[in-house]
Amino acid sequence: MKMDKKKEKISKEAIVAEYLTGTITYRALEAKYGVPSRSICNWVLEYQGRKPS
Repeated sequence: MKMDKKKEKISKEAIVAEYLTGTITYRALEAKYGVPSRSICNWVLEYQGRKPS
């Protein structure tokens, strides 16, 4: 029997906040929410004002 893992619906801000707790990696967040880890990394850099223009 195939079981689909349901992804929680969550905001970009909430994912960034969860990463910034320091207890979860980009890859783990990707697996948890189905959002590419590169996107999460970009969001965090943008939040921190470190994203190159």
